[in-house]
Amino acid sequence: MKHILTAFAAALFAMSATAQTEEAAATDVPTQEQIDAYYAELVSQLTPERGEIKLRGAPVTLTVPDGFDYYDKADTKIIAEDIWGNPPATDRLGMIFEAGANPSDADAWGVIMFYEQTGYVSDEDALDTDYDELLRELQAATRASNASRQAAGYEAVKLVGWAADPSYDPDTHRMYWAKEVQFGSLEENTLNYDMRVLGRRGVLSMTFVAAMTDLPRIEEAAPGVLSIPSFNEGNRYSDFQKGDAVAGYGVAGLVAGGAGLAVAKKTGILAVLLLALKKFGVFILVGLGALFSFARRLFSK
Repeated sequence: MKHILTAFAAALFAMSATAQTEEAAATDVPTQEQIDAYYAELVSQLTPERGEIKLRGAPVTLTVPDGFDYYDKADTKIIAEDIWGNPPATDRLGMIFEAGANPSDADAWGVIMFYEQTGYVSDEDALDTDYDELLRELQAATRASNASRQAAGYEAVKLVGWAADPSYDPDTHRMYWAKEVQFGSLEENTLNYDMRVLGRRGVLSMTFVAAMTDLPRIEEAAPGVLSIPSFNEGNRYSDFQKGDAVAGYGVAGLVAGGAGLAVAKKTGILAVLLLALKKFGVFILVGLGALFSFARRLFSK
């Protein structure tokens, strides 16, 4: 297993080294010094921010306290794609880390932010949904999706269970939940810790990228992270007016996003295909990030 992951990390490093030929990229294994220098150069390009920040691409203002660092969209591209090895994406709006954390460190967690203009998401079902039953539906849908995943060259995925039960605050219109996911034969399970902030016209998504062993640290940091974003005046949940676009699904639909048609029908999702594809994309992103993080941990040892 260690040799496979070493080759994986070496290949990622080689693809970013433009001076190497294809033959060298396929055979050369970088030294630890080369790997450290590569990451150090990437990290040196990053500029963390704090204070009040207008989030570009969403009607949201961030209030980043001294305990956290915010990286803008350009820095997020470097972190997610060059440091963590994720595929390119244009909808990542920014990232949040612990203050002073090095994004290239194996034990550093990060929160990736997205904004989806879904329309107004009703929260009437938030407190009445049977989330244990929803979990069983999600697990069944995940198992059903594995055949197509494996046909496309990806390893099978197992949704182990809730790592944190879904919880919604009707006063702040903020929600969080966490799933424990097993990717293929990886020894360490992945933590999908999701947070949502509801607005008048859409939803701000905040997703922790981390391993299951990071759960205690993330549970400690999550309330502070969730308090950072606020929708701007006129775009708050309470600003909803009759005639505004409505999402067509409720809070349960947010949790079930990407589950597939069976869960979508049960939770009342109307725009099921678009939502499923969107959420499944994030699901893959977190998995690849965890795989590369695991490879870096082997190097760090």
